[in-house]
Amino acid sequence: MFTTEWKFGMLDFDEVKRIRAVVFSNVPEEEEFDFFDGIAAHVLVRHEGIPAATARIYPDGNNTRIDRFAVLSEFSDAGYYELMLRLMLFKAEDLAGMEIIARLSEDDTMVPTFIKFGFVPKGDAIVERAGTYYDFYVAKDAVKWFSMCGEHK
Repeated sequence: MFTTEWKFGMLDFDEVKRIRAVVFSNVPEEEEFDFFDGIAAHVLVRHEGIPAATARIYPDGNNTRIDRFAVLSEFSDAGYYELMLRLMLFKAEDLAGMEIIARLSEDDTMVPTFIKFGFVPKGDAIVERAGTYYDFYVAKDAVKWFSMCGEHK
């Protein structure tokens, strides 16, 4: 069983910080934690009460940015990455701006999932946080909601 909760800014940030520090252990702390943590809403997913995954959403100019998706390795097959993406897209509908931006690493296995939701890459590669990233965009009114109900393996 899982639960989700929202954390705002740096209030009650310890569990979010711990998950990101573990998942992004190759990134120096001063690059991983930034100004945007203070203005972001962070979703925290708990697996049977244990902090398992997190991501954040915040204003970015005239748009909304979602990033820092982090799932602890022992929960990587639980579907929490897509769950957080759905929560972020739902929350973005109520925020300012016309587009939702997600910065994804070039080797992110979730790129196909973002594309299924309507995201498209835009712009050149960005080298930061010990990796190469690309910005993916989707207009708020162009998000492709889909269901996987009935799909069994």
